[in-house]
Amino acid sequence: MSSLSVSAFIDTLLDDLTQAAAQTTLGLGTGDSPTLTGLTLSGTLSCGGVTCAAIDNGNSNFRTGGIVHIDGAGSALGVAGSVSFNEPADAGIWSDGTSLVLDGSIGVQLNVAGSSTGYLSATKFNINSGLTYTIANTTVLSATALGTGVLASSLTSVGTLTGLTVSGSGNATITQSGAAAATPVLVLNQVDIDDTFLNFIGTTAADGTRSISSDTTEDAAKFGAYRVEINGVTKWVRVYDDES
Repeated sequence: MSSLSVSAFIDTLLDDLTQAAAQTTLGLGTGDSPTLTGLTLSGTLSCGGVTCAAIDNGNSNFRTGGIVHIDGAGSALGVAGSVSFNEPADAGIWSDGTSLVLDGSIGVQLNVAGSSTGYLSATKFNINSGLTYTIANTTVLSATALGTGVLASSLTSVGTLTGLTVSGSGNATITQSGAAAATPVLVLNQVDIDDTFLNFIGTTAADGTRSISSDTTEDAAKFGAYRVEINGVTKWVRVYDDES
């Protein structure tokens, strides 16, 4: 009878009397961490008796009912198509069936092109300096200004303005809506002690056909007067029916 020569590894494997011993010899026992140079999966991968991953060869898809962890500096998930998320209990990014959710308790964030300043987290949407937020390719917001495409707003406070220009056919309307507020509609605070409060710019005529009249007579009937305050003291400005 001829003899069969086997390696020491095969000899040890053949001597194993139990499945657990054989798995240990193969480096697949409990607590082992085998290093694979390649793995081809054409069906399902079982994790503790439960299917945790499946390969759909027809569509080249990797499907998992568990969690995919990508750890370490420089780690990344490259996707040429799309990524679908279900709802694991301890995942930082998951889907509730209608939305993609970022779990703020974990502190996960989506970085934009690896940037540390441009990212989306559960509490903040931050874009890189110099970029703008757009809707339908129209800029609506930058770090310092609203986009030119923003034509309406419901702002109730705008802070301190250094200038205000109303152009076109529009006008500026200021309404003091508090009936018992005891507050003037408009307060003009002139810090320059050598300049005026108002500057009326218009076209002058001797009659009332233009916005400014050069007529200095006082023949017209008095209509009444309107109330103003000068340094907090009430005064009245007389109004005439016409320019004469």
